[in-house]
Amino acid sequence: MFYTKRLMLRNLDPRCDTSTWQHWLNTVSTARVFRTEGLRPTSTEDVSATVTKVAKGGDILPCLAICLLPSDEQTHPDKLLPSDDLFVKTDGSARYPMIGCLNLRGSPTPTVNVTNRTASLGIFLMEAYTGKGYGPEVLEWVFWYLFDALGLHRLEILTLASNKPARKAYEKVGFVEEGRARKAIFQDGVWEDVVSLAVLEEDYWARKKKKVDGDDEEIECTYKTF
Repeated sequence: MFYTKRLMLRNLDPRCDTSTWQHWLNTVSTARVFRTEGLRPTSTEDVSATVTKVAKGGDILPCLAICLLPSDEQTHPDKLLPSDDLFVKTDGSARYPMIGCLNLRGSPTPTVNVTNRTASLGIFLMEAYTGKGYGPEVLEWVFWYLFDALGLHRLEILTLASNKPARKAYEKVGFVEEGRARKAIFQDGVWEDVVSLAVLEEDYWARKKKKVDGDDEEIECTYKTF
């Protein structure tokens, strides 16, 4: 488990997360986030296979479920008994329901380069949880994990030029726009530019020094194993 001040980042579990993914991939507004090649219905079998593959891991970097940190101490992972299932409750529902997904493997395809120490990410939050600062909080954790813990050099992300809230959130935490692919995505009868942004490790260390000097608020990041 990984924690920030208000969030938990956990591994996916197909037993309780498949239904959430199926809802996302079969809802037009969210399916657009995951599919740039056009909308189409997604079967239970396809979703189950995808979530199962992602949950097994095996890649260099993980794909994680974004969850709210439990407010009730009795539901915190530290309070669970050794016999308790970490991910699934006795009724089969998720013990810590997903409010979004963080894909550190690259989106839509893996783009981790070990030699050049670069990675790209994809991040998604359900609409009910946007505008609350959760996105920047997750991204601050990503910087800590990739630059502090793993020693990567460069992190990249793509977004539509029309997605101004996302671009604002990325730039707020230190991403710098590097360019755009003009009219690269066709959506709802309109051609969209795709904006590329990146953060270098020296950008991260400079921002971290400012936080240490008291110029910015530090976002707490911790790591817990079970």
